[in-house]
Amino acid sequence: MNGPTDKPSLGALALATYRRDLARLLEERPGQWVAYHGDQLVGFAKTQRELVEECIRRGYRGRDYLVDCIEPELPDIIDSPYPFE
Repeated sequence: MNGPTDKPSLGALALATYRRDLARLLEERPGQWVAYHGDQLVGFAKTQRELVEECIRRGYRGRDYLVDCIEPELPDIIDSPYPFE
């Protein structure tokens, strides 16, 4: 469990760093893939596979890195004119 003095996990830090950088990434490299290990940028690639293989080659555990396509995030709630019944 994370308490007030616990450090965030590397995976959580990677996600936070990606979100922090997203506006710049959308301007500079839209549609490419990016990888972060904690708060460190691993690199960019044309495919997800290239970055996953690079993270594995570096010995990173899957929960400690993030590989994502550089695209706008979807909102958590999508309003719809059609109510669910």
